[in-house]
Amino acid sequence: MQTMIKRGLDRLSKGESLVLATVISHKGSTPRGTGTRLLILENGTTVGTIGGGLVELKVIETALALFQSKKSTIFDYDMSASHLKADSMICGGAMSVLIEFMQPDDRTLELFRSLQQCFNMRQEALLIINLDELKQGQGQTSHALVADGRTVFSFLPKPLPVPLLTAEMKSALQAGKAMIGSIGEMVCWIEALQFPKKLTLFGAGHVARPTAELGARTGFQTTVVDDRGSILSHDYFSNQINLIQIDTFEKCQEAVKIDQDSFVVILTRGHKSDKTVLAQVLKTDAAYIGMIGSRKKRNTIYQLLLEEGFSQQDLDRVHCPVGIDIGAETPEEIAVSIMAELIQERAHLS
Repeated sequence: MQTMIKRGLDRLSKGESLVLATVISHKGSTPRGTGTRLLILENGTTVGTIGGGLVELKVIETALALFQSKKSTIFDYDMSASHLKADSMICGGAMSVLIEFMQPDDRTLELFRSLQQCFNMRQEALLIINLDELKQGQGQTSHALVADGRTVFSFLPKPLPVPLLTAEMKSALQAGKAMIGSIGEMVCWIEALQFPKKLTLFGAGHVARPTAELGARTGFQTTVVDDRGSILSHDYFSNQINLIQIDTFEKCQEAVKIDQDSFVVILTRGHKSDKTVLAQVLKTDAAYIGMIGSRKKRNTIYQLLLEEGFSQQDLDRVHCPVGIDIGAETPEEIAVSIMAELIQERAHLS
């Protein structure tokens, strides 16, 4: 969603309209789940995916027609065998997609800016979309955004009943998901903003470069930390990756906030600096800790840390050698093995 908001705001700020498609319900086997989004521009360019195939094609066709009608709609699609041609993908499920036409007016811009601010601040918030207007044939949707128990943006037809909203908000936030629910008399799409997991790579060498790029491409908020300014450069890393230069790895943890949403991979240029970083990261609440290296290197570092007072339970948190064993040899292949493990761990936390 964060990418959608950023790209959408960029287009809206330039005076362009857009269409945002959101899967608001699904049953059975479907390509993507509830909350998945697809952004469609008037020239047919898309950002994201709701699963590809015939269903996405139909959604795009519907979306392009909205640039003429300027009305939003809910698109229901049945993927059971009886509704599909023999050469189509048969999933056997059904899904409903909210397809919203959005024009570059003041209220839409304010909504997107408010959403972007919440993402930038990693501020827990709830997006509310009134679905009653579509069911009543009005062809439009209105939105509200609630953060920290207060309404920071609202263009709903009725005021938000705070006591009822609080119950819905807690339910959505605690579940960490999106849903269709009732707020007062309104039937609404209620979605807790989901922030990307943070990936911090300590070390900017040959393996870190493709790992960072894959991390950014697969939805991690990616940061690379190193003490070598000569290689810590956007000549080697894309602009979407945050680069932090430090003087020494001795206090590297002070350079970046590591918490329960953080994934850490240690890829420094030597055993000593790997141990230095690991000793600091083990004192954090990092969701995942990985370190590159052989089992011999791992055992040597672990023994030293045990002698310094760390427990076996501490060391059991570490994935070393990092990555899934796929027989990787090149930096690019090693990056794939690392990211496969990170994606797997992220899925288990969801």
